[in-house]
Amino acid sequence: MKMSLSAVHSQKGISLVVSLLILVMVTLLALSVVNTSIFEERMAGNTRDRSLAFESAEYAMREAQSFLSAAVLPPFTTTGGSTGGYYRDLNTSPTGQTEEVYWRDNHNWTANSVAATKVSGVLSGQTQPRYVIEEYPAISCVGYSKKWPPPPPRNVYKITARGQGGLPNRW
Repeated sequence: MKMSLSAVHSQKGISLVVSLLILVMVTLLALSVVNTSIFEERMAGNTRDRSLAFESAEYAMREAQSFLSAAVLPPFTTTGGSTGGYYRDLNTSPTGQTEEVYWRDNHNWTANSVAATKVSGVLSGQTQPRYVIEEYPAISCVGYSKKWPPPPPRNVYKITARGQGGLPNRW
């Protein structure tokens, strides 16, 4: 079977075009894989920072709970006391915003909170977590039991803690 000379000359450039198309498709696939791996790396970093911030805030909350179990507590005032972190009658909605917005955007965490002390090796390389304790009016347990007298009124406290992840611009 003989091919004509014109048929052989017309097929010389098609293999070059097909190989260039395959090369472009492989390049696009490689770029897609690189972009996906970069995105997944960022997601893993964000998850790690979020976990570190949570653990840091949890550490501050545990320290505040330990502080509240002391025999004598400092005075709680509307200005936050001598350390700036022990409040009574704190207005967390001065401009009508929600409490979450107040703690995230408006509260001065540097001046008006208590820095949790770090233990060597705990939360190394991170900014110190901070906490605020609010004292609420004492509540009584009326009608607690018919057999025993009700316990004396107890103070109620609310702890708000803030931790930071590994990167300083993420809270």
